[in-house]
Amino acid sequence: MPRPAPWPPKTYPRNGKEFIRLRAGGVIRDITLGPCGSPEARAEYLRIVAEMEAGATGGAGGVGGLAGTSGWSVAELCSQHLQWAQERYDARQYGRIKTALGPVVELYGHTRVTEFGPVALKTVRARYVAAGYCRRLCNQMTDCVRLAWRHAAGAELVPAAVADALYVVAALHKRDKVGGRVPPDHPPVPPVAEDILDKTVPHLLPVVADMVRLQRLTGMRPGEVCALRPGDLERPWRVVEGVPMWLYKLDEHKTDWRGHARWVPLGPQAQALLAPYLARSLDAYCFSPAEARAAWEAAKRRARRSKVPPSQVCRAKERPRKQPGLRYTTQSYGKAIARACQAHGIPHWAPNQIRHQVLEQVETEHSQEDARCVGGHTTPTTTAVYTRGVLRAARVLATRG
Repeated sequence: MPRPAPWPPKTYPRNGKEFIRLRAGGVIRDITLGPCGSPEARAEYLRIVAEMEAGATGGAGGVGGLAGTSGWSVAELCSQHLQWAQERYDARQYGRIKTALGPVVELYGHTRVTEFGPVALKTVRARYVAAGYCRRLCNQMTDCVRLAWRHAAGAELVPAAVADALYVVAALHKRDKVGGRVPPDHPPVPPVAEDILDKTVPHLLPVVADMVRLQRLTGMRPGEVCALRPGDLERPWRVVEGVPMWLYKLDEHKTDWRGHARWVPLGPQAQALLAPYLARSLDAYCFSPAEARAAWEAAKRRARRSKVPPSQVCRAKERPRKQPGLRYTTQSYGKAIARACQAHGIPHWAPNQIRHQVLEQVETEHSQEDARCVGGHTTPTTTAVYTRGVLRAARVLATRG
């Protein structure tokens, strides 16, 4: 493990001048402050330290400014941007940025950041198309590359003109060809049919079946169902249209990095469904694969025709290589449904299609505004605006149970 850098950074004399040694983007650089012991050197030192404490790596001649980064490579810039993105975004968005910057480093990692222009960006985008990504994802990852240069320009790591030049590359449209190929367009996700949903639920594990039922009642995202904990519930919340409601407040969700809140009202049917899962610690997840597997094994033992004698040695491994986790993820939740559909000849569907089905029903039975509130698509500008949205969603979900 490398030794941590001293703070505040030390200064060193050399040839009658004072300099400071800093590490930025994996590169060690010496920044000259001025004559040894002079007020100018002290002022420059205080400025650099202040910028570092503020998290700004810019400055015309400072830590990461243009004068100190003219020789930076694209690989160094991408490395620093990934460190910044990992602290700012969730795992999903960070993974997309990491995937987008992979071809950038592969093709242009050795070039200087100021030499990466529109032609280079189009070449990287052609790699996305050749990899088989859809048109929408190609545009999103192209924006991730632009963001890396824009963030670097904001920190004065590259000239603003270099970052602005990348925005002259237009987004891909439906008929645009790249390398003789037209990027595919995935069709919109359709809602799952009611009859298919009803056929699937009896073949699911009880825990997974309850997750599906909860989604049908509330229209939550699959990740929001998986992340549910007793401590996230405000119970009771308030009485809406004569119906006592609970409120599910999510600390982490799809758009929390944008500063958005996500509250989900829960009606009486959802409350009754969740009641057996609330007798646990407040920070424990309600839907656990470990509990689901234990219940499945217990049901198999009860259904066994010939009872196993107590003297028979259990052949289960003491430390199996793969063990069930403490909570479901969107991937494991979807795989549990896919296995049940495949085993019983049911057309495959994904958990997110339940959300599409609920929002379509709400829009048909109520209004588009009600569907927007139930889905949590409102971008609140003030707390009062968001409260009106969650109350409107509560009135709708109270009638659904």
